[in-house]
Amino acid sequence: MKLRNLLLLSLLSLLFAYGCADGSNMGTNACGGIGPLEHIPGDECGDCGQYVCDGSETLKCDDPGTNACGGCIPLTHQPGEVCGNCGTYVCSGNDAVKCDDSASASDSCSNNGNNNGSNNGNNNGSNNGNNNGSNNGNNNGSNNGSNNGTDTNACGGTATLPHQPGESCGDCMFYECDGSDNVVCTDTSNACGGCDPLPHQPGDSCGTCGSYACAGLNSVVCANDNINACGGCSQLPGTPGDHCGDCGTYECDGSDALRCDDPGSNACGGCSQLSATPGDHCGTCGTYACSGLDSVVCANDNTNACGGCSQLPTSPGTTCACGEGAWHCSGTDALTCAGAVSDTSAATRLRNYDDGDNSESNIVVSTMYPPDGDSADWWYFWYEDETFSNMELELWLNSPSGIDYDMCVYFQSSAMDGCSAGTYSIFSDVEGCCGDHVKFILDSAGDGSGWVYIRVYYVSGSATCDSYDIDAYF
Repeated sequence: MKLRNLLLLSLLSLLFAYGCADGSNMGTNACGGIGPLEHIPGDECGDCGQYVCDGSETLKCDDPGTNACGGCIPLTHQPGEVCGNCGTYVCSGNDAVKCDDSASASDSCSNNGNNNGSNNGNNNGSNNGNNNGSNNGNNNGSNNGSNNGTDTNACGGTATLPHQPGESCGDCMFYECDGSDNVVCTDTSNACGGCDPLPHQPGDSCGTCGSYACAGLNSVVCANDNINACGGCSQLPGTPGDHCGDCGTYECDGSDALRCDDPGSNACGGCSQLSATPGDHCGTCGTYACSGLDSVVCANDNTNACGGCSQLPTSPGTTCACGEGAWHCSGTDALTCAGAVSDTSAATRLRNYDDGDNSESNIVVSTMYPPDGDSADWWYFWYEDETFSNMELELWLNSPSGIDYDMCVYFQSSAMDGCSAGTYSIFSDVEGCCGDHVKFILDSAGDGSGWVYIRVYYVSGSATCDSYDIDAYF
C-alpha cells in the first residue's frame, strides 16, 4: 500500500512539473524542449537505470549497473568486507548483505586460540615448570583461546542481533546498527517515492528561474526554468511591445517589471508621427490641416484675385467711391479705388464762365466717399472778364445731411485782391478763399480773366453717397 501511494505521488509530481495537469505548458516536453520524446524521464532502462534528460530534446539511459549481489539498490557494505570477529559480509538476496561470522569457530579462529594457548603454555611451562606450565598453559590457553575465539556480532558487540545490518525490512527500508548490540529499521525512501538517494530535493532552485521536480521515482529534473521577456523570473502583467495608454507600448523596466512608454497622441488625435504640424504654412497661401488622425494635407492653398494670400474686401473691377471709381489691385494683397483721386491730377473741368453769367445753381453736383480713399474732389473752369460787365466771383457749398465738407476756391488772376467771405488761403502760389461760402475781392482794372480751381474735401461725419452741390454767382 505504501509503495503504491508513493508511486501515485511521483506521477502527480511529474504531471504538475510538465504542465499535463492544467495544460498550461502543453507546448514543451518533459525536458523543456518542444520535440516529442521517445520515453518519459524516470522510465526504467538497462539493468538498473532510468532515462534522464540529455539536453532539452533527447534522453539518455543513466544505468549504474547491478550491485555486487545482482540487485539495483545500493548495498550498505560490499560482500567480502570484514565484519564481526572473524566474519565477512555476504549477500542476503539481491539487495542486502549480512555478516557471516561463522568462521569464528573455524580452524582460523581455533588455531589462534590453540597457538596462543600452546605457545603461552609451552613457553610458560618451560620457563616456570610443569605445574606452572600446566596451569599457565591451561589457564592462558584456556583464557586466551576462549577470549580470542569469542564471536562478535556485525555491529561490533557480543549480543546476538535479531537481524543483520543491510537486511530489508520493508519497501526502501533496511536494518542498520543502533549501537554495538542492536539494529533498527531505517527508511531510505526519497521525496519522489523511490529508494535511491536524489541528487537534489524537489523544490530546490535550479537554472535561472526553475526548481527541481520528480522525474520518476529516483531522479529529478529542472522544471519551469522559464525566463520572462525582460530576462527575469517574475510573471509580467503584459508583453513588451503591447499597446498601452493612448499611443504607448510596454517596455521592460528592469528584469521583472514593465512600464508604459506613451508619448501621447499627435496634434490630430492619432498615434503616428505627422509629416507636418497643423497650422504650418504650405504651398503659396495654404496651411496644413488634419486629414484623419494620422495625416495632414495642405489646405486653403488659394491665391486671391490679385495673386496674394490675404482675403480682399471685394473683387477687383467692382465700383467704389459711390460709383465714381473701380477697385484695382494694389500689389497682391490690397485694392485701391481708381478714378476717385483726391489731388489736382484728377481734377474735372467744368464749362467756361464769364462775368456776365450772373447767378448759376449747381455748377457742381457730385459725391465723395472717404472710406474708399475718395476724400477730396477737384474741379476747375475758365473765368472770362467781359469788357462791359462787373467782375464778381462768389460760391456756396451745400453738404449732405450728417456730414461736413469744406471748400477752397483758388483764382489764378491778377484781379485777385482778397476775400470778403471765407478764409484766405494759398495753394501752389495761387491765392484763394476757403469756407462753405466764399467771395473774392477783385480789382476791376485791367483784364481779370483766369483759371478758377475748386477743392471740396471731407471734414467730419459719417460717409454717405448722398451728393453735395455748389452754387455760384459771377
